[in-house]
Amino acid sequence: MSKISINLDDSSLEFLDRVTKNRSQYINELIQQQRRKAFEAKLEADYREQSNDPEWQAEIELWDSTAGDGLDDSVEGMVADE
Repeated sequence: MSKISINLDDSSLEFLDRVTKNRSQYINELIQQQRRKAFEAKLEADYREQSNDPEWQAEIELWDSTAGDGLDDSVEGMVADE
């Protein structure tokens, strides 16, 4: 784990000390939350871009039409006969 030094204005430090006894843990959790939000936003944007890509949509349609070819949808068809 790395150690850093940061500057906080007085009111931010007072708030931090009111809400937690472990400053490092609190700040790390805030950073993790922001990282997760950034990842989810990027993922959502990528999915949106992908859904607007005609080449990708054609590929999905191809796989959708072939995914079930020749497969029996019944439970019996999915279990090996003994």
